[in-house]
Amino acid sequence: MFLPTQPRYGFTRLAEALNGRLAMVGFAMAISLELLTGHPLLQRLCGQLITG
Repeated sequence: MFLPTQPRYGFTRLAEALNGRLAMVGFAMAISLELLTGHPLLQRLCGQLITG
């Protein structure tokens, strides 16, 4: 019976690196959108959640 030495899921170095890179891209996109439109993203999201 073959048992893999590396886990195929969970907190691996590759998964954490990919997650961090995607988070940085998302953060940069959110800042870019805010600068291009002139509207704060979080205020817009919170305003829609409050007003429905």
